Amino acid sequence: MRKRLTALLVLCAFLAAGAAAPAEEIRWTCPRCQWDNSTLYCIRCGTRRPEMIICPGCGEQYPLDTIALFCGSCGTRLRETPVARAGQLEGPGFDTPEEAVTCFLEGLRDLDMEKMLSVFAWETWEEHFDLKAVYLRLGSYNPNTFTSYGMPDPDHAFGSVNLHLRRAYMTTVVFRSILAYMVDFDDEMFYMTVVLPKEDPDGGIDALYEQFGPRKVQKLSLLSNVRFLSPDLVTDRYSLDRNLQSREKQYAVFGADECTTVVSLYDMDGETYYFSAVAARYGDRWYLVDLRSQLDDIIGMNVFESCICPAAGIESLKPYLTFRSR
Repeated sequence: MRKRLTALLVLCAFLAAGAAAPAEEIRWTCPRCQWDNSTLYCIRCGTRRPEMIICPGCGEQYPLDTIALFCGSCGTRLRETPVARAGQLEGPGFDTPEEAVTCFLEGLRDLDMEKMLSVFAWETWEEHFDLKAVYLRLGSYNPNTFTSYGMPDPDHAFGSVNLHLRRAYMTTVVFRSILAYMVDFDDEMFYMTVVLPKEDPDGGIDALYEQFGPRKVQKLSLLSNVRFLSPDLVTDRYSLDRNLQSREKQYAVFGADECTTVVSLYDMDGETYYFSAVAARYGDRWYLVDLRSQLDDIIGMNVFESCICPAAGIESLKPYLTFRSR
């Protein structure tokens, strides 16, 4: 009796499977051995089929690491943010310079250094960097001084060295901005080495922890209301001919198709902050290339407040503040 019941159940399952519509065949190329497959596992090397992105418009399938933003069949957007190619330091770029700045500020809010650094043109910048433009702008070049540029590299022999050197430079700029915010810019701790008292080292450590404690980190997590202004609203000196000529020389160094100054304001725990960056377009993609713009020099902003500068101290920005200085 039990055997008959088992056989009946198996027969029912078989008939149900036969009555169902056949599963749609998924063709895919194995990323390991390049074999064309239609099964869940590669029939040559056994690699599992990668997870796919399904177009919500037509069902077309794309690998997770595709850099496509839109479906090639129906044009439906596949995802909000594209992904970088494997092995790249830089992200895939953005449709607008404002999107690049917004992504950077989201990384600052979350203290996510990888996200902040992903908005920069690393490989693209190294490929297009114009050493001659540096000479025309500054009249000299010293790799030990201009650490953000790296070694002269006509054949890209120092490509990896220069990429990581520039990445380290930008990391340092972000670090200094966060440090200035955490300890208050005019605090002596920003300029001096802190010597822990030998008689009470634990107390000294506790004081350091208090200085860098969660209070201000939590404030960073409140970063919101990012908006953008024309540089001319910050100062009319931005449009002076001499400043325009200086920007053209600076932008030529990046070897980009187009460069622009992106001025943003954002709010954080009852205060409004100013951030001005340089964005560059290579082809149809925008990246950040500098966290400090010529505009910062014009208004006399300190180099250590590149990313987190209180806007209340900039007279021309007071009409645009969400919060008045407390």
